Parts: sequence; C-alpha cells; structure tokens
Amino acid sequence: MSAPSLCCAIFLCLLCSTLAEKGNKGLLVRKQEGDTMTIHCSTSLPDQEDLSVYMRLTKEIQVLYFHQETEKCTLNERFKLRLMTNGRLNKMDITITNLTIEDSGAYWCVYSVYKTPKLEKTEGEGAVLLVVNDEECDQNETSSGLGMSWYLVLVSAVTAGSVLLLSLLILFIWVIPRLKAWRATIRPTQGKTSDVYEDMRTTIRRAHPPQMGY
Repeated sequence: MSAPSLCCAIFLCLLCSTLAEKGNKGLLVRKQEGDTMTIHCSTSLPDQEDLSVYMRLTKEIQVLYFHQETEKCTLNERFKLRLMTNGRLNKMDITITNLTIEDSGAYWCVYSVYKTPKLEKTEGEGAVLLVVNDEECDQNETSSGLGMSWYLVLVSAVTAGSVLLLSLLILFIWVIPRLKAWRATIRPTQGKTSDVYEDMRTTIRRAHPPQMGY
C-alpha cells in the first residue's frame, strides 16, 4: 500500500471511530474543496427548544446554536459567512459552503429542552461523516449505500485490529511468563537426575573396586 493510500485509510478510520464513539449511523459524504454540504437535522421529539450542531475530528467544536424562541442562530467563527440554515427547529437543513480540508470530521445534531432543574439533550437524526478530499484521496461522490459500506468496513477493520492487539497483549502478559516459569522448573529436574546418576556410579565403583593385575 502506498503512503498516500495509507494516510487516507488512517484518516477515514479516525473519522469512523469518532462516529462510532458517538453511537451514530452517519452518512459518509465525500466532497472536494470548494464544494457545498448540507446536514439534515431532524427529531420526532416534541417541545424541543434548542438545536446545536457539533463537529469533531481531533477535538469537539460547536458549529451552530439555534434558539427557537428568539430564532437567534449563533455560528462558530470558522463557519461565519459559509453557513446557511433553512427550515424549522425539528427539521432544519444546515448548508456549509466553500468546504476546506479542515472541515473534514463527524457532524451531528443535538436537540435540547429545559426541564427544571436540568437541561435534557437528545441526539437527532442527520449525522454526517464528511471527508473533504485532496488529490491523494480523489473520489467525488455522495452515496448512502456506499457510505455505510465504507463505514462498516472501516469500523470492522478497527475492531479486528483491537482484537489483534488484545490477543498480543494477552500473549505477552500471560502466556510468555508461564512458558518461562515452566522451562525454569525443567532445568532443576534435569540437574537432580544427573546427581542421582552420579551417586549410582559412585556406589557401583565402591562395591566393585577395579582388580589390580600382577
């Protein structure tokens, strides 16, 4: 595997792991720099008051916060002048224009409602796994079927790698020390057998001393 392909695979695995950690079944979306992407946030829960859209690759940031009562929309500085909203709180489209490679990551929607004395948050539908491609990972397509296939394959690969690492860890921690201990018990036994043999030879010599010739 070439270095660019390996970098691309590692990058995708990192993104998939982020979505898996969030427990979402996200749509894999591949875009080129300068393209546009739309996130379709929705929820079937009634009486929701706020909507937040989060993005994460290496760290989590809040992309958007929308308060229904005031209809005020607060945007992260990174996405100002590049983000537009359309629709109502329970079914809102968030469009990000002029995408950059730095926009790659997992995006998900969180609805919230104030129920005294606490704020209840619920993840909504519309999670997206965005990959803004460079020349090394040049594929320009958006397909839910293919996206989910890639997602499942990559998550399976991460899982298989984890199982392999766990197996190696068990081998080094449990099997190898026991093998060394077993080998250590064999050596003294061999030494004792040799001592017994020497004692027998000495006894035989004493019982039958060699005859001197005249």
